[in-house]
Amino acid sequence: MAAGGGAFNGEGDPISTLAFRREWLARSGISPASACILSVRGDSMRPTLHDTDLVMIDTRRKQIRNRRIYAFVDRDGEARVKRLEAIPGRMILLLSDNPDHETELREGPDMDSLQMLGEVVWSAHTWLDQVHIKVPEAL
Repeated sequence: MAAGGGAFNGEGDPISTLAFRREWLARSGISPASACILSVRGDSMRPTLHDTDLVMIDTRRKQIRNRRIYAFVDRDGEARVKRLEAIPGRMILLLSDNPDHETELREGPDMDSLQMLGEVVWSAHTWLDQVHIKVPEAL
């Protein structure tokens, strides 16, 4: 799922599994049957979400609550993750946390063509793919 221009999701097998405590899921109002974990690609949601971060999507939470982060399939069929702001019946703003990316607007048929996947309810940052800074040896 892209934090940027979009990504096509191919059919494929899951690459791994993650375990979550039932108590945490229940306290958070998340049903395991309606949750899925996806990987983020791109930098438009930095510093909140980084390239390769994992996000949990609650597929029951599709009603836009302004300024929350959602996963959706855009008009071109690409999966994306953005902050959304809806002006009911008029438009949806697609907001990036990274100021280098412009706000996008969906109106009319484009607004209605967004296929909501769900709200991002959890994320995990992967440090393994980060640039490592060499620490000087002790004097």
